[in-house]
Amino acid sequence: MPHPSLLNMAKILIIDDEPGIRTTLADILHDEGHRTTLCESGEEGLAQYAREEVDLIILDLWLPGIDGLAVLERLRAAGAPPVIVVSGHGNVDTAVRATRLGAYDFLEKPLSLERVLLTVNHALADRKLREQVRDLRRHLTLEELLIGESDVMKKLDQQVRSAAPSNRSSANLATRSGPKPRSRGLAKSTRPVRSPSRNRRAYERSSSVGATA
Repeated sequence: MPHPSLLNMAKILIIDDEPGIRTTLADILHDEGHRTTLCESGEEGLAQYAREEVDLIILDLWLPGIDGLAVLERLRAAGAPPVIVVSGHGNVDTAVRATRLGAYDFLEKPLSLERVLLTVNHALADRKLREQVRDLRRHLTLEELLIGESDVMKKLDQQVRSAAPSNRSSANLATRSGPKPRSRGLAKSTRPVRSPSRNRRAYERSSSVGATA
């Protein structure tokens, strides 16, 4: 059966070397009802993943020690859940490489609050659908599997295909030009961490984004 925490309360691993980004992402996700584990390096992130099952991973590509692409490759080889990669030095080549290595999506810093939450929700929903399809296949008889005439199976297969990210970042990067519009988002901060509810109000009052990796 799908992991019980999916969508309603997911366990999310955040791997980023910037304390402000880690804390801000954690606060936003806590506001949505999720739990988070924070790691500041690729080595720490890999060790944490080996110890604890998670539903989703947010991974910065520019990390000290093992770089993010190497971490991504190891995570996917180990059967990790969806991995959303982020970077402040993104370009088309990096986005394409990350996607080929198995990244669910690629987000550029400075991060948009709305885009982060939308991508997280899509990734969790996509994983849930794939697990439903996998579990249903286990219960199909050999004849049903070969014929492929199960209405439920067809419906789930269609949902999985339609749940894939509709706007890959590699395409966005290739077509984006001109100055970026200012938008509400995530900023690196050295101020003490506020409670989730106070952080949410602060984001809604903010009109600028500023974080680089």
